[in-house]
Amino acid sequence: GSGEHRVIDQFEVKVTDDGVGGEHKATGEGLLSIYAVDGDLVERGDGDDLIFDFGPDNDLSHIIQAGAGNDTINLGNTSNQNILVWEEGDANSSAGSPAVDTIIDFTAGKEGDALDLRGLLDDLAGDSGKSAVDLVSFALDGEGNTVINIAGAANPAQPVQQIVLQDVELNYTNGSYEELNQQILLITS
Repeated sequence: GSGEHRVIDQFEVKVTDDGVGGEHKATGEGLLSIYAVDGDLVERGDGDDLIFDFGPDNDLSHIIQAGAGNDTINLGNTSNQNILVWEEGDANSSAGSPAVDTIIDFTAGKEGDALDLRGLLDDLAGDSGKSAVDLVSFALDGEGNTVINIAGAANPAQPVQQIVLQDVELNYTNGSYEELNQQILLITS
């Protein structure tokens, strides 16, 4: 409910209810821990957030909306489908210094967790006519992780957002958007 406070580890989290469709928004400063349950929408702040999604293992999707900053999201190894959303303004606009979000316990595959990049890609493509095929690629980091690179239309070779799927090593041939889209659920249009 409105004004409820929870202490998780050493970080205080203030949870407010906006009264619209049962959505809950968490606010705070510095590192922010969020407990997401029962298909609620969780919106992150603009700082470097630490998100824990250890909600119940049920048939409901958890929607976690990305924010600006370098975030770490632990999806909690449940059978729920998580939908991670990146929106306009979530990427770092500084060249050579991409925002880096790390996802722990991501489930790959077409029935697994989903990355919704529509808002971010619309923002980065602008009026250029470029699409996900032009702006999204991936690589393996040699440590068992997959790194998804998302670039802006002005410089498609320079990522402005990286999404690290920790302990997920996808099959790699050429690192193209098409190859990535065959292995994980991407929402790009």
